[in-house]
Amino acid sequence: MISNRDKETKAGDSSDARTEASKQTYYSARHHEKAMDSIVDEFAKKGGFDDLPGKGKPLKLQEGDVLGHVMKEANVLPPWLELRKEIVNEMSLLLARQREVGASIHEQELDALNEKIRKFNRHVPSSLLQKGLVSASNLEQQYEKWL
Repeated sequence: MISNRDKETKAGDSSDARTEASKQTYYSARHHEKAMDSIVDEFAKKGGFDDLPGKGKPLKLQEGDVLGHVMKEANVLPPWLELRKEIVNEMSLLLARQREVGASIHEQELDALNEKIRKFNRHVPSSLLQKGLVSASNLEQQYEKWL
């Protein structure tokens, strides 16, 4: 029969093992941090940072959304904005074809475009940015809303 004292000892053992593993992870991360610091310090002592553009000048940091600023500097758009560009381009091509005499838009093309619009609506950061679906009769009005 297992006594309460034995149960407490077993519970304490597993808790001690978790604490020990946590300490090892901390020490490992701390060791890595120290190693990186020493590598950077050594690089700086050898003059590795001396020829950087803007040396000695303050960094120009944009206030507000830092992630947005970094993405803009790297010419990277969030996926929903890339999808928006793709939708606008596709709508433009469909409109050009629709304006041609006798040209019609196939239902499959509209379905594919509307599927992209649904995907766009699921990924935009605010419901205020969501757009309506298109049909052959409202393509031009919807296109104006996308511009």
